[in-house]
Amino acid sequence: MEHLLLELRTSTSPLYDFVLTLNSDCISHLAEEIPRPRVNVPKAILAQYVVGFFSAFFYIITIFYSVNDLDSLFSNPWPFPLAELYRQATNSRAGSLGLLIVIFLPTLSTNIGCYITTGRMLWTLGRDGAVPFSGWVGHVDKSWGNPFNATLVCAVLNTILGLVYIGSSTAFSAFVGSFIVLASLSYLAFIVPNILSRRTRVIKGPFTMPAPVFYTVASIASTYMTVWIVIYCFPFALPFNATTMNYTSVMTGGCTILLGVWYLYIRNKGYAGPRALVEETEKKLARGEDVVVSADRF
Repeated sequence: MEHLLLELRTSTSPLYDFVLTLNSDCISHLAEEIPRPRVNVPKAILAQYVVGFFSAFFYIITIFYSVNDLDSLFSNPWPFPLAELYRQATNSRAGSLGLLIVIFLPTLSTNIGCYITTGRMLWTLGRDGAVPFSGWVGHVDKSWGNPFNATLVCAVLNTILGLVYIGSSTAFSAFVGSFIVLASLSYLAFIVPNILSRRTRVIKGPFTMPAPVFYTVASIASTYMTVWIVIYCFPFALPFNATTMNYTSVMTGGCTILLGVWYLYIRNKGYAGPRALVEETEKKLARGEDVVVSADRF
């Protein structure tokens, strides 16, 4: 079973892709480039959830009914566990290869979306002065009309991570496995303060939840993520050793410490965060204007 768990936690797994599909994080990073973002972004997020849920649901049902030899699947005769699963489903190595190619081709297209998302995230941090070389990273290329520099940095970092996989698959799994924990912690960092402050700092939008609904949903989600994050840091199986242990907790703790130290360093170096942008946004919304940030401003 640990082989299947490891497979689920690698970026090349279609199951992992479906988990990412259920993540609303991607579309939200394009809010500044979408017309009428206050209305269109929530609609896009809802569509993402609906498509991701049904795709994952039918895919998993099909996978479960395709397994006919659990012992062979657990022994993992191939480097890629899904290869054996597809071989059982099709009773053919050629069929298995064909299905793996079907997975590989969408992965290439997915890379475009990943670079768009990560590039915008890094650009936002550069714009707010939160990363080294902020002026260069937070620049929007007028020729391309996008944050080309930030996207280029992401490409270099992703290449380095690919080289890590060549040197140590355990280290690479630690990087990949920590993504879901770090993403969940980022959601908690937003939800919990708004629960405690009763959403006094939140600008209400057209789809704002009523207070009773918000506090119920937010409390359940926060409790679930708090418990689930701890469980996700458990080892894949017992017994475990230095090679098979789960390093997600190490990666999460290490990143938290490094980012904490970096914040203590930059907070007295002129870092103010997106406060000015928030104030400007509040003024525009008060006037009834929609908010779309143009690349010409930077």
